[in-house]
Amino acid sequence: MSTIVLVQKDTNRHTEIVRELTAIGVERVLVLSLEAFLSRTDPESVDGILLDRGESLGTFFQIVQSVGGGPPIPIILLMERRDEHGGKDCLTGVMLQPFCDLRFASLFKEAVFHIRDFCAVCEENQRLREEVFERKIIERAKWILVKQEGLSEDNAYRRIRAESMKKRRSMKDVSLDILARSGEYGEDLMFREHEAGGKGLPGNRR
Repeated sequence: MSTIVLVQKDTNRHTEIVRELTAIGVERVLVLSLEAFLSRTDPESVDGILLDRGESLGTFFQIVQSVGGGPPIPIILLMERRDEHGGKDCLTGVMLQPFCDLRFASLFKEAVFHIRDFCAVCEENQRLREEVFERKIIERAKWILVKQEGLSEDNAYRRIRAESMKKRRSMKDVSLDILARSGEYGEDLMFREHEAGGKGLPGNRR
């Protein structure tokens, strides 16, 4: 962790927090008021945001909204009591916990681990969705070869694989070419590609 933003109403009351963060390997702490944070015209990349206990839930949600378009990072509001509404944000990658003593280091480490796990799950989910979509494309291309050229399923698969090796292209790309030539792809496959998180199929070639 290199840079942490500490948001405080009283920006002079930060010595102890900075010391705790430095102790866990934070290289730089930017101490800003909420107004200064929200008005940054050229915000640099930060590894986390920490809101002191003097800030409110309203401030917390302003911060969450302001960074919502970027990659998930730990955003922690140090609280003295649990809040039912805030607890829901733990499910979306934002760590929010009651806070009643000086536990900055352990709290921040927990938030970092939480966010890393959250990102890893998202990446794995995306990878699996793309794999499923690719298999469906290949299966559709096999079906076309079986239907139009009278091949068995095994031979259709071998045809796709052989063309993939010959042209040094993925089996998915070869299968998409087969679909395009046969006029067999349209809105349904574009929807599936979108659902898989892809960039969509090439322009309609029918």
